[in-house]
Amino acid sequence: MSSDLLTLPLWPAEITATFGADTERDLGDSVLTAISHPTLTVLLPKPSGSTGLLPAIIVCPGGGYNVEVFDREGLAVARRFVELGFVGAVLKYRLVRKDHRDAIEDAHQAVRLLRQHASEWSVDKDNIGLLGFSAGGHLTVSAALTAKANAKPNWMAPIYPGTSKLPADVVFNEESPAAFLVHTGQDQMLSPANSIRIYEKLHACGVPAALHVFTTGAHGIDLGNPATGTDAWPALLAHWVKAHQWKQRAEVVANEWGP
Repeated sequence: MSSDLLTLPLWPAEITATFGADTERDLGDSVLTAISHPTLTVLLPKPSGSTGLLPAIIVCPGGGYNVEVFDREGLAVARRFVELGFVGAVLKYRLVRKDHRDAIEDAHQAVRLLRQHASEWSVDKDNIGLLGFSAGGHLTVSAALTAKANAKPNWMAPIYPGTSKLPADVVFNEESPAAFLVHTGQDQMLSPANSIRIYEKLHACGVPAALHVFTTGAHGIDLGNPATGTDAWPALLAHWVKAHQWKQRAEVVANEWGP
């Protein structure tokens, strides 16, 4: 399924103006650093005659909070999920603060922005998920478990995340978003214990969660490899989202703005 692509400033102009100069640099191959002006790039499926609303996925690229691998762990992933029947979006989040609070605020705002444009983009505002790779997985967990009201995703998909040092205000409880976690047993950069830890905490709270630890594959599998079977995870996630409507897991409040 082909798609239309549009890129929007994440925040209203008056808020973006407080972020200072645009310092972003492309190190090559769409590996971005020093991001100070965040954006949301939205991939809309071409009209197909269907009038139904679609689930949406916001992708947070990885890169250790030093860079963002914007194409391989961003646009390419969003395109794959458009093929699987989603509205895809890629968050280019700020890389300014060492405590990552700016990135977390950006992830919250990305969810709000999708809900604000839900009718225009044929998004089911009650079926929006955050997905992130590696450091983007840390951001996904941190944002999903600190979000309030309209900034809260209905579900999250941390993919080989680092989760050993989450923000102090992260809360696991029965209202936490459902989760779909992916890791590989051979990941030597971030042990699968990072995903297992999140699964166990959510499971203890009675929150629906799925955990897939593939036998082979190093850190950074992105969309996966057919030779190892890791390329199965996007379709598994799509089926999980569509088979289970996680609408009850986010309290949606209209027209809420701000971090």
